[in-house]
Amino acid sequence: GGLHEDGLADVADGFWSGHSISRKLEIMKDSRIGSYGVLALALSLLIKAAAIAALLPLGFAKLALQGVSELIKRFAWLGHRLERDNHYERPLQ
Repeated sequence: GGLHEDGLADVADGFWSGHSISRKLEIMKDSRIGSYGVLALALSLLIKAAAIAALLPLGFAKLALQGVSELIKRFAWLGHRLERDNHYERPLQ
């Protein structure tokens, strides 16, 4: 679940950064999520949502509901992750 999404976001941030190999590895080790990580996660979730939507007309309502609950859980995780990362970036006042 969450570890796979985190890994996907880290790889997207690193590989799409356009930097040297050592800088890419440094970016992937960083716990904060970047723009490319968010885009990769959004694309991943959209693909999953499309797959679930394709199951609805075939009578797989229970499976589709389980998939929707999974999507809600993942969006909540993403929101939590973004809030957590932004929380530590704000300067103290």
